[in-house]
Amino acid sequence: MEAIESSSQMAALLYSALVEPDVKKRAAALDKLRDLWLRDYENHHQLESLHRAISAYADAVQIAAPDDPQKCIYLNDFGTSLYHRFECLGDLTDINKSITVEEDAVRLTPDGHPDKPIHLNNLGNSLLYRFAHLSDISDINNSIRVKKDALQLTPEGHPNKPNHLDSLGNSLLRCFQHLGDISDINNSIQLQDDAVQLTPDSHPDKPSHLNNLGILLTCRFEHFGDIGDINKSIRVEENAVQLTPDGHPDKPGHLNNLGTSLTCCFECLDDISDINKSIKVKENAVQLTPDGHPDKPGCMNNLGNSLVRRFQRLGDITDINSSIRLQEDVVKLTSDGHPDKPGYLNNLGSSLLYCFKHLSDISDINNSIRVKEDAVQLTPKGHPEKPGCLNTLGISLCCRFEHLSNITDINKSTRVIENAMKLTPDGHHDKPAYLNNLGNSLLWCFQHLGDIADIEKSIRVKENAVQLTPEGHPDKPGRLNNLGNSLIYCFEHLGDQAILELAIKTLSTAAGSNVGSPSIQFQAGISWAQVAQKTHHTSLFEAYCISLTLLPQLAWLGLPMYERHRELTRAGTLARDAASAAIEAGKFETAVEWLEQGRSVVWGQLLQLRTPINELQQQTSTPSHTSVASNQHSLEEVSQEHRHLTTEWESILQEIHGIQGFDRFLLPKPFSQLKGAAHLGPVIILNMMCFIFLFPISPKPLLKPYSMNSMTYFLDLVFKMILAQLWSDVVKPVLDALAFTSLPSNLSHIWWCPTGPLAFLPIHAAGMYDTPDPRNCISDFVISSYIPTLSSLINNPQVTTPHPFQLLAVAQPNAPHHSPIPGTGKELKLIENHAEGITFVPLTDDAATLENVLHHMGKSTWVCFACHGVQDVSNPTDSGLILANGSCLKLSTIIDLSLSHAELVFLSACETATGSEDLSEEAVHLAAGMLLAGYCGVIATMWTIGDMDAPCIADGVYSHILMGGKPDYTQAALALHQAVQKLRLQGASFLSWVPYIHIGF
Repeated sequence: MEAIESSSQMAALLYSALVEPDVKKRAAALDKLRDLWLRDYENHHQLESLHRAISAYADAVQIAAPDDPQKCIYLNDFGTSLYHRFECLGDLTDINKSITVEEDAVRLTPDGHPDKPIHLNNLGNSLLYRFAHLSDISDINNSIRVKKDALQLTPEGHPNKPNHLDSLGNSLLRCFQHLGDISDINNSIQLQDDAVQLTPDSHPDKPSHLNNLGILLTCRFEHFGDIGDINKSIRVEENAVQLTPDGHPDKPGHLNNLGTSLTCCFECLDDISDINKSIKVKENAVQLTPDGHPDKPGCMNNLGNSLVRRFQRLGDITDINSSIRLQEDVVKLTSDGHPDKPGYLNNLGSSLLYCFKHLSDISDINNSIRVKEDAVQLTPKGHPEKPGCLNTLGISLCCRFEHLSNITDINKSTRVIENAMKLTPDGHHDKPAYLNNLGNSLLWCFQHLGDIADIEKSIRVKENAVQLTPEGHPDKPGRLNNLGNSLIYCFEHLGDQAILELAIKTLSTAAGSNVGSPSIQFQAGISWAQVAQKTHHTSLFEAYCISLTLLPQLAWLGLPMYERHRELTRAGTLARDAASAAIEAGKFETAVEWLEQGRSVVWGQLLQLRTPINELQQQTSTPSHTSVASNQHSLEEVSQEHRHLTTEWESILQEIHGIQGFDRFLLPKPFSQLKGAAHLGPVIILNMMCFIFLFPISPKPLLKPYSMNSMTYFLDLVFKMILAQLWSDVVKPVLDALAFTSLPSNLSHIWWCPTGPLAFLPIHAAGMYDTPDPRNCISDFVISSYIPTLSSLINNPQVTTPHPFQLLAVAQPNAPHHSPIPGTGKELKLIENHAEGITFVPLTDDAATLENVLHHMGKSTWVCFACHGVQDVSNPTDSGLILANGSCLKLSTIIDLSLSHAELVFLSACETATGSEDLSEEAVHLAAGMLLAGYCGVIATMWTIGDMDAPCIADGVYSHILMGGKPDYTQAALALHQAVQKLRLQGASFLSWVPYIHIGF
């Protein structure tokens, strides 16, 4: 109805404007027609309506006589409409003409006229907007001057007084951003505060004044770091949002600015909840802003920036992908002449840079440089954002040089960052960042060309960057880390001990910081440990201790599992290096603790989440917390819920640690607890670097060299030679130390806990198989099992929850897209023959659906899978067991199970104990997943197994553990040992029997 009435009004006014003979009446009709078109534009954001409004204004101005008292009003309105079109299209002609006609409006408005302050203020806004585009200092000075005049002409108590205070404050803010005069930002905040105080809560302008005050406070915080400013900013912007009704056109802008303040607070305090809330309110801002609205690109850009910040902190790849997608859309929506285009390009380039650092796709860094070069070219000389664009271009060029070593890139990087510094006045808050980045480029120059002047200058500018960065600033650890790296290179070149001490002091400060990204702190810790190791520095132990402590933060529980695994690839050989250093120093118990702490980090986190809390509940009223997330939520909502619960989890843990007797709750176990892993028999930890540990006797090293080169050599030999070498270099020294030198009447049970590449070798099959002597094979002396960590043997639930025994057997002989394995049918029949008198549930072919299997696993005590197993190298948690119709029981699904009565699972499938080469310290395979699900023991395979061999092994195993109709899973290791021995003595090849292993109890 409203649209019909508006259309009727427009038609009537248009007719009047065309045929009305009276000039004044015709001008008035055009003026009203303009008002309707402008209102239509503001309501529906149709650019055509704005074009018509401007055309009507122009006609009204032209028709009006020079002495018409309304002419100044027509001119003012004409200028305001041109200003709005410049906001949309960025055409300089519009803003120039806007200023010209608004100057005419001011000139034609008599002193004392009630509209004089309004016309002055509008002229000031147009001058301010042109300054934002061209950076001509005369524009901002004139903007401030005419706005001061507008304020002075507005009497106290006038309803427009707060608006003019607000407007003058905005111009002073822009002046401060350009010149850095602190009096400008202080005066701006004072004016805005006055505007807020003069405006009652019920006034429609109150939210806008609160919003603008928040922007000013955030700006001052970014420059001077007063936490009171950002706290007040968030508070007033939250008030602005609350006072703005839903559906109001200003609501998205207020949400957007609140999100920006929350991001700044996050960057200072590193509280994950701040960046999560920032993203949430910015998403609301984007959703509430209609397509085609001139503010839409800005809201999308700001959301992208917050996603980048969270990616930098947490490393979730979905965040950086979403950021790039948003910012690419923003760039497409923004014309080249728009004043915000360079900033949008620059932000897109930064997101592409971070993506390249994470994924190493060369197209990302090339695109980053390209769009940043566009940003620099589109930014006018003298513009306050010019140094920032130059600086970020230099960063991307330096990054590409790191990967491609093109000397042109590093020379250009150094040059553009130096230009950025020259354009930035002393005292500017971005100066330390530019100094830091210049230092990085100079370091790369030194590494490439070896000019000592480059490394000396790199240290000098980085020292300045650190000194100019306040204590507690989130960027401080990164700048200390970068300075430390330059000092290390200088020490290696000059050999000056004083430089070494300074480097270690700098890196240790960065690693031990309580602010900033754990990723940066970890980098500093690793660099510290490496240089301390090389130079035999006394701080080596402290370096390893701090670095290992940072591992759980690096693989933060709030990240998706695949991202935690990705982060842990950066840990490399940390745990093994640390243990070797501890052994060398004679600190054997520490070595054991460090190996346990630095390996299977994600596995340990999952175990923590399943820790029984009965004893804790007796000491505290801490409530249980459950998630109500459903599959109806978006991916972002689920991620937000996950991060929220993680933050809550960490808060609760901190509270628990304050309870007497629970100060070590869920913290890394000390050796006094870890040695309990040997309560059933010896546990041997094999460290790749050099040493072997023995339990239950006191930890003691065997100095048996076992290097990467040796292992590579082994893998090139035939199978028999590999097993012989493992026997002579690894297993026999262990057995000798345990006094297993003569053939026992009863075999002892031992557990192997191999680290690094040793985890991929068949320790359990080591032996000299070319000699008839029965004392040259491991199987002649002991029964072998494996464990991923010592913790997996501690507090084993020997007595499971009372539950009727049930054996589930799953077979899938004809899975789509996989070769047939007809032996699985025979395997199930053999198992069923031994299952007399117990509940036996077979699921084969189409009955073995994922849903059916999971349902029966929940009811079964033992499970056997006879099917294809697949290993996903790129994403190990997608490895799985192939079931009916090609469906897959994935590792990611298995580890989510919690089976309180589970005892034993037999994975008669290929590659079920094959881990990931890149994650050799993480137990990322199906067998380990079954342990997490609750099974006490797992029979699994290290690689491919034969279809004819599997039934023989299964027959031997189940004939023993189901002997007399009395299931006993604790006999599984012995049963497998005997079944394998039988197959071996029948003349089977190594590949037939070596793959089978037992894990757990």
